[in-house]
This record gives sequence, structure tokens and C-alpha cells, in this order.
Amino acid sequence: MKKCTGWSLDKIREEYQKEEEKLRLGNISLRLLTKALLVDPENRVVTLQRAWKETPEQLSYDLLILATGRSERVPDVPGRNLFGVQTLGSLEDFLLFREMTKSRFAHFIALQGENPVFLSLCRVLREQGREVTLYGQEGDILGFTGDVFVDGIRTRQGIFPCDLYLSGCKSTKPQEYLHSLPQAVTADGGLTVDAEGETPYAGVFAAGSLACPAT
Repeated sequence: MKKCTGWSLDKIREEYQKEEEKLRLGNISLRLLTKALLVDPENRVVTLQRAWKETPEQLSYDLLILATGRSERVPDVPGRNLFGVQTLGSLEDFLLFREMTKSRFAHFIALQGENPVFLSLCRVLREQGREVTLYGQEGDILGFTGDVFVDGIRTRQGIFPCDLYLSGCKSTKPQEYLHSLPQAVTADGGLTVDAEGETPYAGVFAAGSLACPAT
């Protein structure tokens, strides 16, 4: 992330492609800036969408391990749609955050979430002379104030100035591709797995926060 700070999105994509090519020489296929759209467990094919391509591509598999399931989100509180209230869940989020912190108007900055990256961001931003507050639990934030742009953050202790808020809070909102595995999806957006980590679909496994052991 630090290396990419001064780069444009096109430059970052170019560098990602170079890294993919290096691994390809070692018979490792890596696809960065790519999301899964659909899983076809019958034909053992995953449909993928690359960030810089309009046409999706299909990738065959023998065994498929799904290890994602949670995404960054802003707490569902009043003012959550104000400009300056954002997440840090993608490269685009980071680039927007970087551009906003270049502005002299972004002086009071709030970071929220148990995210180790935020500790480094706190130090860097404070060295730049910004007033930075780090919030831990999601319930610490009761809302945001402002008209179009956020100008305050509401907590149990009162309302404090806030020009920019960055959330690292997690949600269990189901990923887009999970609708293609209806027999395995749980109510909270996970995938039911057996003792070996395999879903009800042969050859499809889930790991990490996405895996929900069958009871």
C-alpha cells in the first residue's frame, strides 16, 4: 500500500499485471483486481470479472476453496451517506482516501475498526499535523452530522469535529457469487461445510469467516 501511494490507478493495474506475469513463469496463476461472479459446481467453472476488462472470463477448477465472505461497511447510523464517510475495502477506496487527505480541509479524521493498517495511518496522519481519533467497536459511533459533507461525528460522549471518516468495520453481507450455491448458503451469508471444510457441492470448499460448520 505504501509503495502505491503516489501512483495512479492505471499505474497500479500495470504493476499488478507485471506481478501476475512473474508468478505465471513459475506456473502460478494469480488474478488481482478480480471478483467472482458465478460458480458452476456442476461443470466446475468459475466466472470472473477483471477490473480492466468488460468481458467476464471463465476458469475451470478441480477443487475450489472460497475464503472470502465479509466486506467493509459503514455502520447503519444517521448521516452514513454524507460525503467523507467511507470504507477502506478496496483499492479504489484507498485511492479516494489518499486524495481526500491531500486537502487542507481534511483536518479532523476518524478511523474505526480493528484494522492493523489504521494504527499506521494514525501515526502518519498525526505526523502530518492532522487530528486523528481511532474508534474500536462499531457501537462507539451513533451518527454523523453535516449537510452534504460530514462535519461531525456523534458518540455517547457528544459530537466532535470530523472532516473525514474511514471504516474498517466488517459485514457478513453475502458475496455476489454465493447465489449460485443456494444449498450451502446460511442465513448470515456463510457457507455450510462438513468436518473437512467441504460444502454440499462436491469439490467446493469454504475457509475462514465464510465457513459455517454443519451442526
